[in-house]
Amino acid sequence: MFQVESDKGFTKATSVLTVLLLLASLFSTFHAAGSALAGVNRAEVQSVREQVERVRGLRASGEVQARYMSRADLKSKILEDLEEEKPRQELRAAEEIMKMLGLIPQDLDLENLLVELYTEQIGGFYDPEDNSLYLVAEESSMNVMDRLTLAHELVHLLQDSRFELDRPPFSEKGEEVDDDGLFAASCLVEGDAMLTSQLWARDYLSPTEIVQLGQLSREVPTEVLDRAPPYVKESLLFPYQGGMEFVSHLYRKGGFAAVDRAFEDPPRSSEEVMHPEKYIEGERPMEVTLPSLGDAGWEKAYENVLGEFDVHQLFSLYVPEQEARRAAEGWGGNRYAYYRAPKGNQVLASVFAWDSPTDAKEFSEVFGRHLEGRFGGVSPRAHERGWELVEAGGYRYAWRVAGRTVLLVQATSAATLEAAREALEGAGLGEETEGGAEEDEATGYSADRSRLVLVISLVSALFLLGLALSVFILISNRHRPPQAGS
Repeated sequence: MFQVESDKGFTKATSVLTVLLLLASLFSTFHAAGSALAGVNRAEVQSVREQVERVRGLRASGEVQARYMSRADLKSKILEDLEEEKPRQELRAAEEIMKMLGLIPQDLDLENLLVELYTEQIGGFYDPEDNSLYLVAEESSMNVMDRLTLAHELVHLLQDSRFELDRPPFSEKGEEVDDDGLFAASCLVEGDAMLTSQLWARDYLSPTEIVQLGQLSREVPTEVLDRAPPYVKESLLFPYQGGMEFVSHLYRKGGFAAVDRAFEDPPRSSEEVMHPEKYIEGERPMEVTLPSLGDAGWEKAYENVLGEFDVHQLFSLYVPEQEARRAAEGWGGNRYAYYRAPKGNQVLASVFAWDSPTDAKEFSEVFGRHLEGRFGGVSPRAHERGWELVEAGGYRYAWRVAGRTVLLVQATSAATLEAAREALEGAGLGEETEGGAEEDEATGYSADRSRLVLVISLVSALFLLGLALSVFILISNRHRPPQAGS
């Protein structure tokens, strides 16, 4: 996974695989001149704010400014901040990793896609530095969709005021940050805003306004979104849809008091968001170590964690959905590193910890089938020193199962693949060990699943996508908002 740091406010985070939220990191730095933006009627803002505070049961001190921003100004600001923050090195690494994994086409320009996608889809955002809300609209008048967007963003204001999100574990100040944890935290934040804004709409919008929401949601442009790779769309929707499912589970168990407790002890992995019962039971990610690979000529471009969400999305592109989901569910922890080697070679090495040896074997089997689905076939498998070896699509792969551990290497040459394998073996990784121990030194992870630091994104990127889901629920009435304590 992947993150971008900003010295102008909160650090906004994404993953290398869910890098689609990358540009959201830039929006915390917006400081648009008030003279260039039309202000939203203060009485309207205050009215919605008071309503949201009653629904959520939280209050924020001080006055908040709300302004309109045109989509043209939004794009200009995206490009301006992209140049200023200079995340192109991170974007380049993200693009290279995603292409190696087959998550995006080889000819895709990721930066251009993200700029176009965010320009098309962002409906509003909250800037914690100047305590302002921005609504992206061409007309400086508030319709019912703007009110719902405002309600959503006001939830972020309440979260920031109550839980002080500019601090550990929500801020990375002085502490290591795990990117799967960052993604999980964004799911909590956006899921809370989605649920609260849906409850607000139920309580404060008339039937006529609900119908208007449906009409307006159908007018949202989706040209860029429609041509984005499938993984891109799934990654963008999950913090809203998956986050709302997670928060709704907590809300049904104990109302907003249970949601508040989650902010005090946030989920630390996408696994916990996808399986709320694991979060409630206190199942945390295993700490996995990965030795340094290669020699002095290798450049480590990135190192972090692939979560259950990433594994599921990777497999679902090339194997049946049920098989992909089942193979990802035993995820326990991960550490991966991406290297650039001499002569343009690339190496991606990963250590996975699984809940059981059975889960590890299942991942290994599905990984092989996923390669066959991706490339339409692979070379005959070879077996060497406990590793399975195949070639496909210009890449060389090696993976090895040892108890609950899976070692996985992908490289563009035989020499770099062998060097990476030797480094993993030299560190003692992949050796057979007895299962069930509290601490497994050979695999490098602890069964107590150590606590990870979280950073959340307060930006409501692609809010309109989540809004469409909420509108559909309200109009169709197929699913009523969850009832606390039910």
